[in-house]
Amino acid sequence: MTAPAQPEWIVLPDPMAVAQAAAERIVQAAQHAIAARGRFWLALAGGGTPKAAYAALAELRPDVSGWIVCLGDERLVPADHADSNFRMAMAAGLSQLGLGDAQVVRVPTELGEPTAVANAYAAALERLGPQTLDLALLGMGQDGHTASLFPGSTADGESERLVAATWVASQSAWRITLTRPALEAAREVLFLVVGSDKAARVAGIRDGTDVRSPAARIRPRDGRVTWLIDAEAAEG
Repeated sequence: MTAPAQPEWIVLPDPMAVAQAAAERIVQAAQHAIAARGRFWLALAGGGTPKAAYAALAELRPDVSGWIVCLGDERLVPADHADSNFRMAMAAGLSQLGLGDAQVVRVPTELGEPTAVANAYAAALERLGPQTLDLALLGMGQDGHTASLFPGSTADGESERLVAATWVASQSAWRITLTRPALEAAREVLFLVVGSDKAARVAGIRDGTDVRSPAARIRPRDGRVTWLIDAEAAEG
């Protein structure tokens, strides 16, 4: 088995440049995937930087026939709740793309019980066919978490299931997340990280001294991982 490819780091001037570059990369990945396989499977991320990327994507007005969109992680709240990643992504711009209901795979949080929600979401993804995302968008928290893979959490240690329910003690809340096996099967992983508050963590991941943070450990087996960071995040 070949070793995972080394991450590519791209430093851009500011958060808006990161968002614009992310939107353009999404469109490029979609074009390549559809030309090669007739389908583009995208996993969305929550957070402010992805939100700006979704707005930029809407401005590009891509042809979304052949797209399938799912969530990399979700809070255990109703789909119309202010904290819902699904609601944020749709309101930020995805609702303008013309995606059909069958093209958007939402986490069924209305089921209530965390494990039941995770299992139902996994089953919905499995019905789509082979578990290979074309592109997974990810952010990173100051603690190095990505998606809802928090340091020391059971989800971060999951090695078999593609979706897991995880209790986030710092937020006293349940979340549903794709796991490392699902993310590392992706053809491409794209991290979007901005701000000086992330600089120290970014520096540790870039120089290899941080190998324990969940974000540092996402290394696609046969794909590539790219970090789009702004100048402030690169200051460390």
